[in-house]
Amino acid sequence: MSRQTQFYTAARPQSEVRIRIAGEFSKIPIGVREDYFYGTPPKPPKGSARKASDVSGGRGEDACLVIGFDTEYVPPPLTSRDDLKAGKGKATPVSYQVHCRLVDGESPENGKEWSGVFYPVTADDRFHLDEVISFAVCRGVEMGHVTKVPRRIELISHFSRADMPMLEDLDQLTPFLDAVRGVFVTLQPLKLRYALDTGPIDLKVSIRDTYLLTAEGAKRLEDLGEVVGVPKIKLAEDPEDEAAIKSRMDLVLATDPDLFERYALSDAEICVRYYEHLRELCRKTIGTAKVPLTLSGIGVKRLEQMWVRHKAIEPLQVLGLEEVQGRTFDDRTGRVFKKKSVVDRELVHLRRALAIEAYHGGRGEQFWFGPGPDQPQAATWLQHAPRPLVPTASSPPMVWNDFDLSNAYPTAMSLIGYPDWDNMNLRPELSDFSHSVLGVALVDFEFPVSVRFPCLPIRTDRGIIFPRRGRSYCTAPEIALAVELGATVTVKEGAVVPWLTTSIRPFGTFVEDAIKERNKHAKGSLENRFWKELVNSLYGKLAQGLRVKRVFNVSDSSMKPLEPSLITNPYFAAFVTGYVRAILAEIMNALPVQVQVFSCTTDGFLSTATQDQIDAASTGTLATSYREARMLIAGSSQIVEAKHQTGQLLGWRARGQATLKPGEPKADEPAFNYVLAKAGIRTPAQCQTVAEQNEHIVELFLTRTPTTTVLIKSLTGVRDIVLDKNDLVDRHYTRRLGMEYDFKRRPEAIGSGVVGEYRHVSWSSMPWDTVEQFNTVRDELDAYRAVNKAGSAEGGASAPQRGCIMTQDDYTGFAMRIALKASGGDVGYVHAENPDIKLLRKVLCTARHHGEAGLDKDSDGLTAAQFAMKLTAAGIPCKRTDVENGKKKVFTPHSVTASGPVSTALTALAKELPGLRPSELLTVTKLDLLANLGSLTADGRRLGLRLWKYPRAA
Repeated sequence: MSRQTQFYTAARPQSEVRIRIAGEFSKIPIGVREDYFYGTPPKPPKGSARKASDVSGGRGEDACLVIGFDTEYVPPPLTSRDDLKAGKGKATPVSYQVHCRLVDGESPENGKEWSGVFYPVTADDRFHLDEVISFAVCRGVEMGHVTKVPRRIELISHFSRADMPMLEDLDQLTPFLDAVRGVFVTLQPLKLRYALDTGPIDLKVSIRDTYLLTAEGAKRLEDLGEVVGVPKIKLAEDPEDEAAIKSRMDLVLATDPDLFERYALSDAEICVRYYEHLRELCRKTIGTAKVPLTLSGIGVKRLEQMWVRHKAIEPLQVLGLEEVQGRTFDDRTGRVFKKKSVVDRELVHLRRALAIEAYHGGRGEQFWFGPGPDQPQAATWLQHAPRPLVPTASSPPMVWNDFDLSNAYPTAMSLIGYPDWDNMNLRPELSDFSHSVLGVALVDFEFPVSVRFPCLPIRTDRGIIFPRRGRSYCTAPEIALAVELGATVTVKEGAVVPWLTTSIRPFGTFVEDAIKERNKHAKGSLENRFWKELVNSLYGKLAQGLRVKRVFNVSDSSMKPLEPSLITNPYFAAFVTGYVRAILAEIMNALPVQVQVFSCTTDGFLSTATQDQIDAASTGTLATSYREARMLIAGSSQIVEAKHQTGQLLGWRARGQATLKPGEPKADEPAFNYVLAKAGIRTPAQCQTVAEQNEHIVELFLTRTPTTTVLIKSLTGVRDIVLDKNDLVDRHYTRRLGMEYDFKRRPEAIGSGVVGEYRHVSWSSMPWDTVEQFNTVRDELDAYRAVNKAGSAEGGASAPQRGCIMTQDDYTGFAMRIALKASGGDVGYVHAENPDIKLLRKVLCTARHHGEAGLDKDSDGLTAAQFAMKLTAAGIPCKRTDVENGKKKVFTPHSVTASGPVSTALTALAKELPGLRPSELLTVTKLDLLANLGSLTADGRRLGLRLWKYPRAA
């Protein structure tokens, strides 16, 4: 039997709770009766009997009782992972509270509200779901707030992952529950039955969570309270003090019970008030009082309705789908039934896998590592003396602007025309891929060396990168731009979807309407945030389910793939993200060469460009079409806007930037002069302002060591709660700090910058030639950062620590490892200090013993000690025992990387040993991160002449 036809039987139809009456705690009985309810009960399973008295007259069809539900509890002490696995993450409940509102437009009692707090009878007692509902109903009817309530219940929480585990019967409820984005809800109403002696009372209970109905950046209950005019009560002004108080709400109850109940009830009231605001917005936007689970769900519903109303739009045609008639055999009845299903159209299906491969996320690259450019003056940066760079009167500080595309993804969606799926071109030529075409392809490509920002993505296990050449799954806008930039492109496989018409834009009307509605309301208001989230979240529905993502299924405790949405389409999803990546690349490549670009993230980039330079760079084909789309949907020709303006920057990886020198502040935008993207690093609770968080991040970067860890704070997830029987508790654990460069690009020119008392290496970057180079470097970076528990590198306590690239020597040592690893040489030396020189020493000693490469111990007339002295004099530190150990090794020709130090040493040694044949020792260095490395000036320019040399061998 499916859970849609099952009833969940109340565990305690008659119970008792404690409440405060006139300041004193008293026990009262609770229990529902048939005459407390009106409306039609849920339909019973087939074959069960129902008395006529079970059905009472109803009022409004959408009538329901809304119950805001919240709990207060005392969390356990910090628990380890082992404790959580053992189910020891259990909190102590303090109180349960409800705020109720009757919603029935045809009832004179519509809008009546009441609330109450009730407490466990014993310290370790927990209430069941049916007891929560019983208390809410009994308090409303028996206290005279209402005469009856509907049989349809909507139980509303904010972040139900905290409150649902406080129910005693959560284990029994899980077969009826679902989890969406980490909170408990019901996709289908739970049929709750109170089995009384007088007959059953059946209710339909929908569990909802306001967390799913809030916009990004405004998900706290405090934010919702401000919107609905119910301020959340503060227990202390200092955040740390308030957190400490909240962790012991039992003490608040003991010392100030009135404050405790005001605080507890405000949370439940905010949930109801906000949910009712959303109900009104749903009435206006989608014509129903039933609130979908998520804001994106509201957006999809509105889009569907707009398509249905548009006589020229056929939804299945838009999405490349068709309805087919099939037949299925029912084993239970032994009969054959006709069955309709919706499937991809034939040509859509043929290239579906290609379209999915062409769908990538946003472009995220860090073009600089370490302290960025500051002053436009040349400097010898790699001097170890900690002296600051001195600005001159004619050298004003650099200004960095954080530019964003306006409404990037919604604007790209609006460009999608009405597709003609039945006439797809499955053998397109390169010329068929224009900027505005709906097309996907697998291409081979190579960009000219002069292109600073190649635009064809290659997916790796560590994100997407943009090398100069390779093979890419990509979209038509990216291909068209690549050709404009001078790339050689060869289409291997592809598909181009023509437009039936561009006058009908299935998503354009929705986007235009949402932006207009948003602009009618004040910034920060509920309505403004509602419409912004509605349009921004719609793109995610286009891509839902395209990549394999497994989610926890509460009802059967299994992992299952995330299902596609009603509008999932791989061609549309690929076009939207590809178009945004392409327009960013078009603008960045059009900037003057002296303009610096610090980083790029999804729909924006940090640059020294002025607004005039941005405007001049925004005249390409893609920017022009983007501007035209913006005029249609928003009535504005502005396509790029500055969100932040600051001085010197610090960068370490994609989505990892901080501010070293803030810009000029704005009175109405306190954080305008800071750029801070923490790349997943959480700052301490005491760092409240952006400036404080920024200072903490900068300090972490400059003082990090190979063993630096950060405290990771997280909460138990739905899986932990359901499988291991835990409550919502803190999980605290440490993790290695990851602030090394992600090497999505190749270092181009190196320098160092002074930040306070610290000097740190810096470099600019250029594209990799191939994805293989990137993978080699990242594999070696992982090995470089590997440190054992004692804090030492692989190889024992005597090995040097490594894992952080903070100086010139650190970078050079890392580059030597790369050269050795990539050259096919003896990788056994890759983790040593000066690995190329040490490997050369081993090979020379082995060659001499075996009479190879022009060396021979029997004819050179040298003792082992004398041979060692010659090597040392040539820059190859060597001892007599090293020479003697050569007889224990097998000589391997062409195994030493031809690095700078190796070449210098061999040149010197050849003068002492004229018969030496170096060519028999060396292998081609396939990846040398030092050979073409330039030096930086303080304004970020590259000097071709290196102002430093390869390090001397120790």
